[in-house]
Amino acid sequence: MQKEALLKGPPPLPPTPSRGGEGAGDGAGAAERIPSRIENPDELMKPLTRGNFPLLLGLALVGHVVFFGLTSINFIQLCFKYKSLHPMVQVRKELREAEEMRLQEARSKALEKFMPKQAPTPAPQPSQKEPAKEEPKADTKRETTERKKSKIERTTEEKSMERPKEATNPLEDVRGIE
Repeated sequence: MQKEALLKGPPPLPPTPSRGGEGAGDGAGAAERIPSRIENPDELMKPLTRGNFPLLLGLALVGHVVFFGLTSINFIQLCFKYKSLHPMVQVRKELREAEEMRLQEARSKALEKFMPKQAPTPAPQPSQKEPAKEEPKADTKRETTERKKSKIERTTEEKSMERPKEATNPLEDVRGIE
């Protein structure tokens, strides 16, 4: 029995019900299969023009406006506070200034901690007991300025600032180019 079933092949498919009526199964009369309600565009738009759709669309629009309005309350307040549509620039500026003030206070506290304040000493007034300081002589003054100069500065002052008459680098010789 099984061999006979395999030799026959698969059973035939049951016929499909057609919407169009006569001639639907043979491919002819495809226009007849289309229901008449689809031919009219007003019939297609009818579900959208019913009372539910515009109401639902309006509710969705109101819902979005409320959502975006509630999530933007802080930004709207900043706009009114700074009288600008771009308040974040001014907010950043205020934050930067506050940070600078905080750092300045921290620096001053650190300086006070590491360098205690000293009592101001009164300026010494010249008295007759102290001898008047004499101006150093010209030679001594010159010696003190020379002592302050580094070794390199002294050697450059000693050497003459004349340029060599002949080029020492053969690449700088331009006589043959002309």
